[in-house]
Amino acid sequence: MMSVFAKNDTTPRAQYYAQDGASWFDVYFAQAKNAFVRAWRWKTLWLWGILLPATGGMHFNSMGWGDDSSGDYPTDMGVFLSQYLVWIILAIVFVLVMGVIFWMLGNIARWGLTQTLSEIQDTGAPKENRLLLVWHRGKRGVGKLMLFDIIVFVALILFFAGIGLLIAVIGGLLYAVVSSTVFIVLAVLGLFVLMPPLIVVGIVVRYVINVAVVLMALRGDAISVALKRAWHLVRDNKKEVIKLLLTRMLMGMVFGLAFVVGIMPILLLAFVVFVGLFGIGSGLDTLLSTGFFLTAVGFGIFFVVVIFILSLLFNAITSLMVQDLWVWWTKRLDPTLHMQQDTRHQ
Repeated sequence: MMSVFAKNDTTPRAQYYAQDGASWFDVYFAQAKNAFVRAWRWKTLWLWGILLPATGGMHFNSMGWGDDSSGDYPTDMGVFLSQYLVWIILAIVFVLVMGVIFWMLGNIARWGLTQTLSEIQDTGAPKENRLLLVWHRGKRGVGKLMLFDIIVFVALILFFAGIGLLIAVIGGLLYAVVSSTVFIVLAVLGLFVLMPPLIVVGIVVRYVINVAVVLMALRGDAISVALKRAWHLVRDNKKEVIKLLLTRMLMGMVFGLAFVVGIMPILLLAFVVFVGLFGIGSGLDTLLSTGFFLTAVGFGIFFVVVIFILSLLFNAITSLMVQDLWVWWTKRLDPTLHMQQDTRHQ
């Protein structure tokens, strides 16, 4: 029997197991620890870990123009558009093209990392420890995942549009038969009643989407088959869903605390450098001088770049850990997906 802190000699870098009969928390904690060790060990996967958050949805932002009662605003806007229309179109095209590129790269990362992390879980190492391994694997499934994203996006839009239409109809009927005060009270109560089920729906959708991606990458399932199988796995394993949810929440708190603790020395160093160069009692003339401004801006840019790089590395490791857990969790529940050792304890 092995404790959470004991390693398996066959794969010494990441094979922690809970003791037989251990609590579910020990089981999930062992796998979270494995996920961290794997993410830290295989640094060739970090770039793809950074790209992972680029997947999972398409975002459309819109901007409305205010109304100017003077009547001059539309004319000015017309002149502006006529002068810069080409640049506006080029900017829009550039943003769309970059969005599609990162969407594709994100899906390559999702597919390739799913297969690679599964391989590491089973054998202790990827087939090849090189950056392009994920690329070669991921490009085979990028088209399927992009189509999958579109289907999910359209389905969610239709679902929430239907919910919104139903609320609008019910709200309109209530507004016609009750007073304004009663209507406001009912609207607030309705909001509190609707929020919990909508949150549950959001969690279930997130689980089904992530499990379906793992099933498509590891089993080669078609989109419809993967979605159906993922739904059944989530529906039939409610306790496991809650366990993973609690584990993810705890991981999120630990990650947040670790990031804050990690950047505190950098912020403290920046403060010490600033005070050492200019002193706390610097006069107003010194603070407004050109030399001070340029030096302060230079140090500011330097520390911002350092924090940005550290946040990318932090995001890469945490994203790899989360994807690793999704792969392990799906393989744990699906009897058709092979694992070297069953770590499921009730």
